[in-house]
Amino acid sequence: MLGELVSQLEMTRFGVMKHLRVLEDANLVVTDRSGQEKLHYLNPIPIREIHDRWITKYSEPWVSALTGLRAELERPMPENSNPVHVYQIFIRATPNNCGRESLQRSSPVVTSTRRHRA
Repeated sequence: MLGELVSQLEMTRFGVMKHLRVLEDANLVVTDRSGQEKLHYLNPIPIREIHDRWITKYSEPWVSALTGLRAELERPMPENSNPVHVYQIFIRATPNNCGRESLQRSSPVVTSTRRHRA
């Protein structure tokens, strides 16, 4: 009912009625009269047509790109292939910090090798 809709919005009753009339004219809202009550329902068919016409054409390239990326990342890497790029992280240390006893006293040194295919 209109009163319930007005209570949920920060608009006047007249403003809500005017917006509903515009939505009815665009066939986005369907009304059903029962005595003095006028019930409003969303019409999903034209809303879906708007989605298909405007949204889908912009989202399709993104979806296909993400699908291709996923397929490439999930493809198993052959065991005998060498990586194209190897990234290594080196931690700079002085000669005094590289001795066995200093490594045992301090926190472990972390190195990482990351292999990336181009």
